[in-house]
Amino acid sequence: MGVYITLYAIDLSRFESFLHQSLASILWYHAKHAVQISEKESHFWIDGTTRFPRYHSFPKRGGVKLQDRASSLADLSEEETFAEPYLAKQMKEYLSLNSYHIIHFLDALEECPDARAVRCISRGFRRWWIGSFLDCIEKNNYASPQEYLQLVTMFQKVLRVYDCGKALPESSYGLKDLEFPVIPEDDIDLWMGVWTEGEVSFILRFIHTLLTQDQPFFTGNDDAGLASGMTDKEWNDWVHQMLDQLLQIERLGFERPMS
Repeated sequence: MGVYITLYAIDLSRFESFLHQSLASILWYHAKHAVQISEKESHFWIDGTTRFPRYHSFPKRGGVKLQDRASSLADLSEEETFAEPYLAKQMKEYLSLNSYHIIHFLDALEECPDARAVRCISRGFRRWWIGSFLDCIEKNNYASPQEYLQLVTMFQKVLRVYDCGKALPESSYGLKDLEFPVIPEDDIDLWMGVWTEGEVSFILRFIHTLLTQDQPFFTGNDDAGLASGMTDKEWNDWVHQMLDQLLQIERLGFERPMS
């Protein structure tokens, strides 16, 4: 199956404004404001205490629906939704259960352009470009020792326990270290890492300087069998593509960007 990385840019102030709203409010916000941004129908759901009942927002189908254990769907009016005791809890409490809830909510907010809170800037890419990037920086002295250490620390937050084709110092980064408005009880299924506002500003400045002054050429790691099937040019283009995706953050106009 492999390990795939998804990167989100988050406007912290706008994101936090949703955390203290009720689950009912969030469901109807999504139902009224979400738009289809991919081939898949826009869809958001909230699990009950034992998965069922499950509450769904289907903007294209006209609102919120209740799913029972038999998997049948029944329409819920706004009045009925807000009358559900379970849906009175705050979004922050619900998200704190696990990282899957958080990632699902980030996807839901991205589907709501009016929220201007979340944008997925990279989805489903392998991690080997990170090792290629760091290896090139180190071998060509494109960063000071302090800058390189900060880059390594930042990407270890993304990698968690996984390697990237380049030997890096051991890292103990985990849930206890997340700097985020809501911390899940576990992230076993979907591991999380967070870049602070300061770290985002640093890496954007660094990438700009790197690409305008140094014009780096990135190569794959043949020793690990990771570059097979790709030419040197294709590999270099891939890493540059990933860096350009990171630069999308500054084009979003977020007031307090984090990733």
